[in-house]
This record gives sequence, structure tokens and C-alpha cells, in this order.
Amino acid sequence: MGLRVNIADQTVYPQSFKMHNWCVNMVAKLWNCPVPKGEPDAEVIYPGAGTVGSTEACLLAGLALKFRWRAWYRKKHNLTEAEVVGIRPNLVMSNLFQAAWEKLFKYMDVEYKFVSQTLEQFKLDPSAIADTVDDKTMGIVCIMGNHYGGQYDPVQEVDRIVSEINKTRGFQIGIHVDAASGGFVAPFQTTLKPWDFRLPNVLSISASGHKFGES
Repeated sequence: MGLRVNIADQTVYPQSFKMHNWCVNMVAKLWNCPVPKGEPDAEVIYPGAGTVGSTEACLLAGLALKFRWRAWYRKKHNLTEAEVVGIRPNLVMSNLFQAAWEKLFKYMDVEYKFVSQTLEQFKLDPSAIADTVDDKTMGIVCIMGNHYGGQYDPVQEVDRIVSEINKTRGFQIGIHVDAASGGFVAPFQTTLKPWDFRLPNVLSISASGHKFGES
């Protein structure tokens, strides 16, 4: 029976898309997403998407950062659309990244810049960001639960440094939080510093619903 039902077709099965939006709303509130502006009487639908997996989520986040950077870079350098398309932006992250990001670098014309970590910390070093970024940097990825030791990148400290860079250099660098392994755990860790949409430079977050084991 299920083989004949394409639940992704919201025009035929609108209830399936309502369920999708309910889930997006729950996750958005869990991550302190600002309430979207809209009509007063309209049902609030937060921006977000259910994806096939965390790889697709990371790729969508990367593309959003890329298109946002491209519009800014084109205006800054007074380029045409054809000219700016040929310029490759870069993305900054630690080398503890998940393999999904390799697909972004390989297939979507994005260069990578890695910030190394120490064995004592095993997370992104915020103090190294200022020397790594340039005006082609479209964003920084913070990993909430890396695949080696489960450590969280210090998102709040990265956000503070990004704010300083954007202000002093006139950049518009944003942050994506790859919370594939910690997105549904971190909200309940009451001693954790803010890492989600409470921070002004966090533009997107991705998480995976199948990576939590017995947590």
C-alpha cells in the first residue's frame, strides 16, 4: 500500500506536509529560533526542512551560505552575476568534520580551510579564526559532537569572534552548527553555554534523528 503513496507530494497529501511543519516547529522552538514575522492570524511556520539525512542537511546549509555570500561579494566588488559565479568561496571548520562536507567541497565549488585543534582540547580553536578567514569566507562550521570524541566546538566564543571580524573588516560571515550528533542532547544540558539561534551569527543548524543511541 505504501509503494503507491508519494507522501512528499504535498498537493495530494497535505496532511503529510502538516506533520512535517509540526516537526520543524518543535525543533525550531527547541533551538530557540526567532519567531518568523508574518500575518497576525496565520499559523506560525518556522523556516526549516526535513531531509533524507544529515548529509543533505549539511549540503543545503552550505548552499544557503554560498548564495548569501555570493550576493554580498558581488555587491562589494561591483561584479556581474556571470563574474561572481566563477569565484569560489571558502568554508572554515576543524578537520574533525563529517564526510558530508567533502561532497560540498568536491561538487559545489567551495574551498575548505581547516583550523587544527590540540589533543588537549580536540575542538575548534576560536583564536585561530581571525587569521584563517578572508572576504571569500562564506561561513564557519561549528561541530556539536564530533565523530571522534564527541566534543562540542565552543560556538559562543566563535560567535563573539565572528562578530568582531564582521564589524572591523566589513564581512558578513555566518555560522552553521553541524549538530548531527548533539542537536537533540545539547538543549537539555543545562550547564551548556548558548550555542543555537540565541547567538546572532548562527544562521542554520542541522541535526540527525538517528545518532543518539542510549543517550
